[in-house]
Amino acid sequence: MATAQCFGAPDRDPGAVWVRHLQRQIHGKSVAPMLACRIRSLSGQSFDLEVPPESTVKDVKYRIEQDWAIPKICQKLLYRRPRYCKDFIPWALDRRSLEKDAPLTRPLAEMTAFETRRWLILLYDEPLDDWIGRDIPQYTSGRYKDVAEGEILTKVKAKAYRAFQARHHDRNNVGRMADKLVCIVDKYLPRQAEETRICVGRLPPPREEAPTTSKARAQQSANKTEGAHADVTPTATLRDQLLAEKCRCQSFADGCIELQLVITTEILRSSLSSALALEALQGLHGIAKESAGDPKVWSAVEAEVWDSLNQPLRDVQDLATSVLMAAAGAGRSGTREEVLERLESQDERSRLVAVQMLGIMGDASADALRRRLLDPSDTVRAAAAEALASRPEFLDQAARFALSALLHDRSALVRTAAMRGLARFVSMSGCPVCAPAGDSQEYAKRLEFAFLAVLARLQHPDPSVRSSVAGAAGAVLNAAARRRCERCNGRRRPEAAEETSFATMAAQALSACLADECAAVRALALQALAEFHGGNGKDRKIMAPELSALKNQVAPCLKHMDAGVRVAATRATVRLVQNGDRESIQVLQRLVQKDTDISVRTAAKNALLALGVDPF
Repeated sequence: MATAQCFGAPDRDPGAVWVRHLQRQIHGKSVAPMLACRIRSLSGQSFDLEVPPESTVKDVKYRIEQDWAIPKICQKLLYRRPRYCKDFIPWALDRRSLEKDAPLTRPLAEMTAFETRRWLILLYDEPLDDWIGRDIPQYTSGRYKDVAEGEILTKVKAKAYRAFQARHHDRNNVGRMADKLVCIVDKYLPRQAEETRICVGRLPPPREEAPTTSKARAQQSANKTEGAHADVTPTATLRDQLLAEKCRCQSFADGCIELQLVITTEILRSSLSSALALEALQGLHGIAKESAGDPKVWSAVEAEVWDSLNQPLRDVQDLATSVLMAAAGAGRSGTREEVLERLESQDERSRLVAVQMLGIMGDASADALRRRLLDPSDTVRAAAAEALASRPEFLDQAARFALSALLHDRSALVRTAAMRGLARFVSMSGCPVCAPAGDSQEYAKRLEFAFLAVLARLQHPDPSVRSSVAGAAGAVLNAAARRRCERCNGRRRPEAAEETSFATMAAQALSACLADECAAVRALALQALAEFHGGNGKDRKIMAPELSALKNQVAPCLKHMDAGVRVAATRATVRLVQNGDRESIQVLQRLVQKDTDISVRTAAKNALLALGVDPF
């Protein structure tokens, strides 16, 4: 008697199920196999069960459930039916195997045991395997001869022998995939190795329905009519095997994130089909957004996703980029190390994605981003400028000088990105809270180069760049007003000359933006006016110098042909009234009575009501 231990040692995992398959072979023919089970629960109790050859799977399940208090998790692990996949059952040929409950009602002794190279035992339901161990050569004429009996096989027997050869080839493929899966799990998830062997070694699922004979013949005739006799290419065969492997693995990977990661990564590594690659990346993206999984397993997953960036399909590249961005948001330590290594890669797209990931990660290195400002690729330099601008803590003096140098770059894309980065820095450099009295000079030094560089792009042909200028000018103007608030002005310190000059330049820039030909630029400038910070308390009557410079710019906007511009000018007029300009109340009352657009009349009416003035 030869013993094959197919599911590993019993003491390796306290929650595992250990199964041994004993099979005797006499003269190459299989005799009724015997099945012995040792079930070890999560509490550490062991149970031995001997199964007679005539027992069925239903009998074994009933005895375990009735005789012992096995936890439900072990019952599900051993007896959960895998998902149905018609592409993975090429061996279900006879009519009895097409029955719905055939694997549960057929005695185990009648099933065929197939042993793989890694000692996995796969049970099959076909009773037509009497050709095992028989020497049947094929002659050049195409006929078969049984050497043991010395007879030529009839057409019926030859057809049965060819069916056996096809089944044997399919079983070899299934065995190779099962061994491959076990090897992957042993490498990455050794604690779940026993569970994997149980899942792989369970009975194959039945077909739910089979095509009728008429449909099969109609399909054959259609193939002959179209001349579909081409041989199957190795690429298509491997693609089908990968699809079958994915469906097979999904039957028991539910609920185990690490196992899903390993399986999906292996499919992505071997995938030759764009559909399989996209589906694998979508699954990885869903897991990455949840920040789930073992970081050690994720390190191998991210390496495969990085390689997917070089695939020719744009959809695969974009989806791989989204997976990496989600992984960057998760904040794993291994991800940061991998990103810093990819910054020195020869591949342009890898460097681009690495720069974008550094902009998302909170613990990224500013020095690494500044070095990418000198990258030979235009897209990488632009992405580095945007990444620096998105992180205010990175915009030190060296970063500001580097962005100012990019304003003279040969690429318009890089110049625009640098301009937006400097504008963002100017917008963030305002005084959100009251600052000490001695920081006026430091404030001027921080804004000097950046703000002058921003104002120099006031006539840029791109409207988005001019909008950035308007936003930066509005931020400087509001910052200058905040610095004269009650808390900062407690000691009545004199205003710095640089601060006053910046406010004057910002007012002039907003005046130019109010006269811009682009409605978006005008609306943004008026929005800055509407959000202008006025004084309060006894400082309410103090007129800021920049406010007097902007007062004359609101009146032309109230007569603009665009209703949206007039609405924004109405909101800016409210700020003028709040800062002591009582004449603007009459302007708002005229808008309520004479403006042709209902939105402008409504905005003026609401403004007067908010000020406590009768609109009529």
